[in-house]
Amino acid sequence: MVQLSSFLLALPALSSVASASHQFLRSSDSKADDNSTSTTSVSNFNHPGVFVSQSQLDFVKEKVNAKEQPWAKAFDNMMSNNLLDLSRDPSPRFINEREDAIAAYGHALAYGITGDEKHAKKAELEMIGLETGILVMLESAIGISVLLDDKETYESAMEKFKGRVARKPRNAPPGIVGFWHDQSDFKVDGIAQETCRDFVHTGYGLASISHVAETALIQGENLYETEIGDRLRAGLEFHSEYQLGADQPSFLCPGNELVRNLEAVTEPGFNAFSTQMGHSMPNTKKLTEKFRKENAFGNQLFVAFETLTHAGNPAAFSGNSTLSVDEPSCQLDF
Repeated sequence: MVQLSSFLLALPALSSVASASHQFLRSSDSKADDNSTSTTSVSNFNHPGVFVSQSQLDFVKEKVNAKEQPWAKAFDNMMSNNLLDLSRDPSPRFINEREDAIAAYGHALAYGITGDEKHAKKAELEMIGLETGILVMLESAIGISVLLDDKETYESAMEKFKGRVARKPRNAPPGIVGFWHDQSDFKVDGIAQETCRDFVHTGYGLASISHVAETALIQGENLYETEIGDRLRAGLEFHSEYQLGADQPSFLCPGNELVRNLEAVTEPGFNAFSTQMGHSMPNTKKLTEKFRKENAFGNQLFVAFETLTHAGNPAAFSGNSTLSVDEPSCQLDF
């Protein structure tokens, strides 16, 4: 079950998107990525190595066994979720395939915390996939690369990820506004490409960025202290503020009302920036605590059980060195 543990913790993203990710990487390799100046190099992978490390699992297990909060409640909520019913049969069709991936991840966590082999075997049976946007595909490719100890694909996917997650534009040159859903004023940090579409799709990007940052940290590279981290932190605070009900300013999505449907995607980023690094994030803190009280599940796509795995969890930050990473140049994809 040693290799299984690394396989299992890749499951929020591992899916049929593997083939789409592979296709994307191979087709993109023929084009020079002039907008990414950062470098990534990994000698040996750590396992488990995708989003949640062994030390993080050990932290969670200790908290759950001691019945400390919010971990014990989050664990009970996970175990009572119908997706973790051991009699549930996987059904890889569209929406169901996403549920199967989350079910597999939940069983993986259950196995890591309880040691119950039934959950390990069930996770293997639930292994299927989902297909979403470019950031999620790159997240998937990075996770799959760790699972397979594939250094070349990992570095290729990470470089493309860094090129995609760049700072917002400072002005609105011709052709840009339409891609940002008619947002033309970028004077405030935290605006994302899909802010004016809706917060749920914006949340997909925020979630993937935090997932990759966690995986990179486990592998020895701290993206939280780069421009990628700056953008993620600003994005979390900005969208948390308006999700909590702040008045919509006139410069933001003019002529359109904000669609405030952000899901529970804040926990990993809040833990990294606020709990571990000491940044003040009052809006994200308030929203994260609100999600906890509501037993928010995730997003039924590729985010699940993150209060359990990341609330106040210092393990990924302890014992991992901060590597030097060049800042990526500006691109406009989020």
